[in-house]
Amino acid sequence: MENIILAPVDSTTVMQAKEIIIEGLTQYFGTYDNSFNPDLDNILQTYQKEGSLFLIALYNKKVVGTGAIIPENPTTARIVRMYVSTTMRGQHIGHQIITTLEDFARHYPYKHIVIETTSTWYGAQNFYIANNYTSLGEKDGDIHFIKHLI
Repeated sequence: MENIILAPVDSTTVMQAKEIIIEGLTQYFGTYDNSFNPDLDNILQTYQKEGSLFLIALYNKKVVGTGAIIPENPTTARIVRMYVSTTMRGQHIGHQIITTLEDFARHYPYKHIVIETTSTWYGAQNFYIANNYTSLGEKDGDIHFIKHLI
């Protein structure tokens, strides 16, 4: 989609990023419990560490998507906080975010990226499969995926 700008979250966009993530969690779970999401209270501090990146997608100066990558171990990164507003889905914004996070990972010693989603979130599962992630199976109600970087 044209006019989408991807950028690292900053002090001017962090509240919008938090709000859109909470919106998504509330849609999926019917409620939002802050105790399960302590990183959202300080996104800048949590995700601006070495080997990490928190991206936002902006459309008309509004945050419409998020995605972050964090170190899992020295050779593996984990993608978290992937979300695109329901009104903006189907416009390849999620693909732009995940591709940018993968490019970021290639500049570090990461050889793999892992990601997980709730086992009942079929749209997210299909999205990861469409972006060449391989399922590692289900554990504790989550489906785990991996992508090997070249």
